[in-house]
Amino acid sequence: MPSQKVIKRRLASVRTTRKIMRAMNMVAASKLQNSKNRLEYARSFLNVCEEMVTGVRFSAALKDNPYFATRNTNASAYFVISSNRGMCGSFNSNLLDCVSQHMGENPKNPVIVTLGSKASEYFYRNGKSVYYKFDELLETAFYEDAVQISHYVRNLVTSGMVDEVFVVYTKFESAFVHTPTVMKIMPIDSNHNGNDDIMPMEYDPDVSTFLDHAIPAYLNTLVYLVMLESNASENAARMLNMDSAVNNASDIIDKLTRASNRIRQSAITQEISEIISGWQ
Repeated sequence: MPSQKVIKRRLASVRTTRKIMRAMNMVAASKLQNSKNRLEYARSFLNVCEEMVTGVRFSAALKDNPYFATRNTNASAYFVISSNRGMCGSFNSNLLDCVSQHMGENPKNPVIVTLGSKASEYFYRNGKSVYYKFDELLETAFYEDAVQISHYVRNLVTSGMVDEVFVVYTKFESAFVHTPTVMKIMPIDSNHNGNDDIMPMEYDPDVSTFLDHAIPAYLNTLVYLVMLESNASENAARMLNMDSAVNNASDIIDKLTRASNRIRQSAITQEISEIISGWQ
């Protein structure tokens, strides 16, 4: 059995760790609330953009538009959003298992673009090259960052380097449910809403000019949304992980305290026995 001095040292260490974990839990909870508020507004705006995209599905201009035109799939791009830091439970491992499985089912020369150092490190460890990474933009998740990423991803298609683009992120369902998701964002499927009640619209000056401005805005918003989804999921996962760490630390403190009490009680009993033996 360890000595009283060793147990006291371990108690002090665990108590300090518990304070740090509790502080990280509070920070993650605060960030989660901020992320949820931003996510709610982004989802509402994307719904409007999706209705706009669905409204042009009757147009003949879609056949020649690079954002909608279907082509033979020779190469696919994967835009993978992970975290920059750990201590968020299985957040990253679940996501990376998901993208690995999808790549295995779709082995067509993947071009990998990452947002988050954990994804970059994973692909490097597994012998896969990362074409480009945006690790420095993850902590901010501003709309301007999404515009930069969206522009880069669109160029992969319009330049002919890839024929389709998948975004891999963690969808935020609730504080306890975060779902790794693979979503195809290019070429755009104008029928994804399945709403046949939308009538054809007239565009001024023409539908092609409208698409040249509207589709980049739609993709910018979509990339911004998946960044916020991932950010909210990461904060929720870290909050839950830190909460679990605090509970585990409390359990360890209780066990060490009981061990310390037993040692102290044993020492007191021994002293009393020695005193009684000295009187006899």
